[in-house]
Amino acid sequence: MEVIERYLHNKFTLWGVRFVSIVVTLNWIKIPSVRSYDVMGAYLKNTSLIGSVITHVKTDLDTVSIYDYDSQTNGFGVSFKLFDGNNVKIYQYYDTKAGGTIYASYQHAKEKTTLSESKKYTLSLGGYGRVFSFDSSVRDKYDAMGGVYINL
Repeated sequence: MEVIERYLHNKFTLWGVRFVSIVVTLNWIKIPSVRSYDVMGAYLKNTSLIGSVITHVKTDLDTVSIYDYDSQTNGFGVSFKLFDGNNVKIYQYYDTKAGGTIYASYQHAKEKTTLSESKKYTLSLGGYGRVFSFDSSVRDKYDAMGGVYINL
């Protein structure tokens, strides 16, 4: 499943039988002018995470691997600061139990944010991209981009 919205290209790749290995890929088509703390993650409906989440942020200048994530009962989120460079690509890898639905979302900060502000959310199907329900103090700092989903 793929979605192209504004300046991003986002898609799912999956494989597995008893468990499903997920790769959510995001490619910036146009380089963002604001580089602050963005959030990427998933709402897991009728399935659960197996193991951990790894997120790789790549540009033509560097690659950063992020192993820290905010785990909640119905999914997870990862906050990270976009760094300098062109050809920005973000890959998020994780495994889930087979069955259920995964909703994945990437929320770009439209203005300067802090790491702590980027973590002011709960996971909800009523949130941005059907994943991130931001606190009212930071909600307007994010772009409210739609997400992608897949039935397993």
